[in-house]
Amino acid sequence: MSTHEVQDLKSEEIDGAYPKACVVNTTRYRVHGEIKYAACSTDHFNLRAGAQESFARGLCLLTRINAVVQLEDRDVQAKPYTSTGTSYSQFAVIEVAPGVFEVTRRT
Repeated sequence: MSTHEVQDLKSEEIDGAYPKACVVNTTRYRVHGEIKYAACSTDHFNLRAGAQESFARGLCLLTRINAVVQLEDRDVQAKPYTSTGTSYSQFAVIEVAPGVFEVTRRT
C-alpha cells in the first residue's frame, strides 16, 4: 500500500481485525437501529423477530448501539448499549419488562 492510499479501518482484511459486530433481535417485534464506532462509519440494521445481522468492523471500537422496537401501536426506544470503545462483538435487543427494551452484551 502506498503512502497515498488509505486503508478502510472497517475492512475484515486488516491484521488483528475485531470479530464482526452481531446484533440479535430476541423480541417478538421488528427492531431497527444503528451501531456507532469510534472514528468509523455507522452501520444500520432492520431485524424481524428472532433475526440477527453481523457487520465487519475491522479495527473499529464499538461505542453505542441504538435500537427502536416497533410495537403494534407505537415505537419504543430501547435503552442503548454504550461504551467508551469496546471490542465486544455479540449484542442482543431484549425485552426486560412488558414494553421495556434494552440493548445488552451477550456473554
